[in-house]
Amino acid sequence: MRFTQEEKNELLKTFTNLLKNVNGKGPRNIYIKYFDKELHVVIQGVITDFEKYLINNFGKEAIEVFRSFYERDSYNFEKLFLRSLGYKYPLTFYELESDFDNDIFTYKMKILE
Repeated sequence: MRFTQEEKNELLKTFTNLLKNVNGKGPRNIYIKYFDKELHVVIQGVITDFEKYLINNFGKEAIEVFRSFYERDSYNFEKLFLRSLGYKYPLTFYELESDFDNDIFTYKMKILE
């Protein structure tokens, strides 16, 4: 599926606005990589100060707990995202790639046709 520039802007703006609503602030950086049958939303700068504090004090244990929460919430976020777009794009979430050390997350969605 090929997206027009207008559609790409809509996808990025919608994702960013949802993150702002959920986190109370937008990410430091966000962009979308487009492939033939999927898209990856790369998000930088969403870990809260409290999460950083817990990661610094509890290390891998905290990261594993957060990874579990973030992955489960990705399915909820998918529903919000698709609803906000009026279900006009055939997308489905399949994986969240998490890098808590660098505060980078890649939200991967397949394009269904």
